Amino acid sequence: MNLHEQICNWSNLRLAYQNASRGKRGRGATAEFESLLADNLLELEQELKEQTYQPGAYSNFYIHEPKRRLISAAPFRKLFF
Repeated sequence: MNLHEQICNWSNLRLAYQNASRGKRGRGATAEFESLLADNLLELEQELKEQTYQPGAYSNFYIHEPKRRLISAAPFRKLFF
């Protein structure tokens, strides 16, 4: 299995969701995504296989502990239906 096939693999996508949702479950886009988890993962799998997946825009913000740093955070996948 090549790397692209490994990335598109169902169990890998499920694990990626679990890691990405850690500490965010039940809130905003994470809760929306989880409400139809299987459908959303299947759609993501198809987009990855077809190479049509487009990531969302990053949000940028500063934290000040212990020093001022710029953080760029990727959004949780948005639903489009």
